[in-house]
Amino acid sequence: MNLLICFVLILSTYYRFGTACSPNSVEIHNQLGPDIILHFHCRCKNPKCDVGNQQLKFKDSYVNKKKEGSLINFERQEINCLLRYDKYYLDVRVFRQAAFRRCGILRSWLAEKDGIYFKTRPNETWRFRYHWNVGK
Repeated sequence: MNLLICFVLILSTYYRFGTACSPNSVEIHNQLGPDIILHFHCRCKNPKCDVGNQQLKFKDSYVNKKKEGSLINFERQEINCLLRYDKYYLDVRVFRQAAFRRCGILRSWLAEKDGIYFKTRPNETWRFRYHWNVGK
């Protein structure tokens, strides 16, 4: 009887988490200024995840939405992006998948001249996260 109760509990948990899971979002926003293009290249271990070299004009945004498939993630996906403009650059991990599935996670990044800002909720204020590295 205990085994049956455990089985029903696990099965109901699986269906509850599997049906209404909204996708996770990674956003990159360019607020560098007029006529300044933000170049970026996002990649991960899975070659299908690589978006190649992309460009964002001032006030444009890039949004990547992904649903997590399984309840438990043995191989966590990490998305790293190289952000750059002019002689400034930064290679940053923009998303890391948790061991257990999370739904509707937001990772939003804002590029400004003084550095990179970050937030995890749509109505949250931007928090400073990184300074730009200076290249040659």
